[in-house]
Amino acid sequence: ILWQGRFWEMTPGPARLAGGAALFALAALISWTATRALGAQFRVDAAIGAEHELVREGPYRLVRHPIYTSLLCVLAGTAILVARWYLTLAALAVFLTGTAIRMKIEDALLEARFGERFRVRNGRRLRGTGNNGGDERYP
Repeated sequence: ILWQGRFWEMTPGPARLAGGAALFALAALISWTATRALGAQFRVDAAIGAEHELVREGPYRLVRHPIYTSLLCVLAGTAILVARWYLTLAALAVFLTGTAIRMKIEDALLEARFGERFRVRNGRRLRGTGNNGGDERYP
């Protein structure tokens, strides 16, 4: 969607180039550290193997879905460099909708496998899990 405009007519200035480059670098760092933390558990499909462990190190200490965060950085970096605002909004809507569906599937798999260990992180209940559905302090 981002590439549908006449991007070849755009000449991004230094600030846009720096912003795009920074977002691409951040995306690479987040993606690399997330896949490194996952190790052999990294999968393209949403599934959990028998040997699967709950990963809470690397960027998973801070972000629930760091690989999707890195993809959002790529989308934003690309948008800054080549896209019109209305194409950016359309691409963002498609990305967020698809990613929300995928995260819901992955979270359901992890919650079914790890239960309370998945629902609680750093003493806080993850939003949207368990009976309270909130981000409340967990006893």
